[in-house]
Amino acid sequence: MLACTSIKKPPQQLLSKQEPVVQEEGKQLPPENQQQWPPSKWSHARAYTYNFTPYGPGKKLRIWDAKGWSENIKQTIDIDQKQAQTAISLLHRTQGEVQASKCPFPRHAVVFFNGEDPIASINICFSCTDILIHPPYFNDDEQSYGRYEMMGAGEEPLLFEIHETVLEDWGSYFDKIGAQRYEQKP
Repeated sequence: MLACTSIKKPPQQLLSKQEPVVQEEGKQLPPENQQQWPPSKWSHARAYTYNFTPYGPGKKLRIWDAKGWSENIKQTIDIDQKQAQTAISLLHRTQGEVQASKCPFPRHAVVFFNGEDPIASINICFSCTDILIHPPYFNDDEQSYGRYEMMGAGEEPLLFEIHETVLEDWGSYFDKIGAQRYEQKP
């Protein structure tokens, strides 16, 4: 069951700055590998903050997935169609999840709905830099893992070069829609 939270509309001055969040220029994975995601029709989306607690066992990594909702929702933000499309565009740049660490603990998310039913989620961990999604971007694991094999300009996979820029854009995205940041206590 979804935890009760306040719905906050972002200030208009933040909304008007939404366009430059996605950089159209720059490195990207081959566009021919781009998938339809979310994989089904959606009507609206909301952004969330959650897991504003120290990392620990028994906490959900995705705000919503096939097993249901996280019980640790802190903030709910209604976002408009343009902001929802921006989130999808950011996901398309990495073509799905990016597992950059072994300890993701996302605290920011965007959930897509068809009517009142959630159908997909994007979950961002700014501490560990992972991007987790539900459902998967690719139906084929080989295609998903192949993204890690494409080499960039250096000795690092192209996906990680793109991911570095995209993660900065995710930070700007959540800042501009008024999402709270988790402050870890010393």
